[in-house]
Amino acid sequence: TRFTPTNVSRDQIWLNPGPPMFTGNNTDIAINDQTVLGVSNSKGELAFTRRGDLRVNNLGVLETANGQAVRGQNGPISIPPGYAISFTADGSVFAQQSSNGAATPPVQVGRLLLRDASQVKLHRSSDGLFETTAAAEGGERDITNGKYPPSITPQTVEGSNVSPYEAMVRLLEMNRMFESNIKMIKEAKSIDESGA
Repeated sequence: TRFTPTNVSRDQIWLNPGPPMFTGNNTDIAINDQTVLGVSNSKGELAFTRRGDLRVNNLGVLETANGQAVRGQNGPISIPPGYAISFTADGSVFAQQSSNGAATPPVQVGRLLLRDASQVKLHRSSDGLFETTAAAEGGERDITNGKYPPSITPQTVEGSNVSPYEAMVRLLEMNRMFESNIKMIKEAKSIDESGA
């Protein structure tokens, strides 16, 4: 469904994916459907994102372009030095070493912590990451009641899910409503003054 002011509340995070853009970069992933990726926030706690432009830092840890460590099913994902990485649709992470032109078979080094967030309410924390409403209230941080199997599309990133044309139309409509309300207030004031 397309975004309209009537079908999404102001505080609700809209997880419908944007258009996929193929990059050919092995560290890029597009997160499908309403799936979210588990990362560590600045406090080391579990948080979620849909950001798929990943990289391996100097310590060999897989992270987002913003520097948040990507979580696997068993903790942070580490890539051995000199290894190239690749992903499969289920979020499995493989590392492969190439020496002297001969490539060794890829070895699985982890699996991304992917969760289907279609059945939970998420909100944006101050660092821009998503967390569950329960986590904000001091409860469970993980998402356990997904409806669909989470998946990704390797070598692809997700484009924006917001149409600039629709946003412009909404802005113009809100501007007209504001002007109409101001006009009504001025008319009511004028009627009140003439009555006095």
